[in-house]
Amino acid sequence: MAAADPARGAGAELELVTPISGVVSSVDVKPGDETGPSAIAIRVADHSAWEVVTTDLNESQVAKIDEGAPVGLSFDALPSTTATGYVSMVGLFGEPYQGSIVYPVTVLPADPIEGLRWGMTATVTIDTSSAPSGLDDA
Repeated sequence: MAAADPARGAGAELELVTPISGVVSSVDVKPGDETGPSAIAIRVADHSAWEVVTTDLNESQVAKIDEGAPVGLSFDALPSTTATGYVSMVGLFGEPYQGSIVYPVTVLPADPIEGLRWGMTATVTIDTSSAPSGLDDA
């Protein structure tokens, strides 16, 4: 047990550094807490780069979505706010959800959205008019 004491003393000199600039939005540990390598200690928010990620698009819906497709956004908590953006990524791997397989789709808003906060519910309307109507025979 005595061997652990020098390690704890050395830990007092450690500094936590983030690779991005932003605002500390939460601190989930306090001095003296022990954490594991996958624990979230501090959340840093970069308010200049919002993204919206869907969690409920099934395989037939995702098949009609292309990266770059235009998107309309609205927010439950901000009823008078609408925004536009585009699909930046269509997930390659699905996850089981309520008897279906759903895929994440990441949307980047075109402009900053006043009043937006992490975890707010968004409605995403994706323009699929330019999506392929079917797959070519190989």
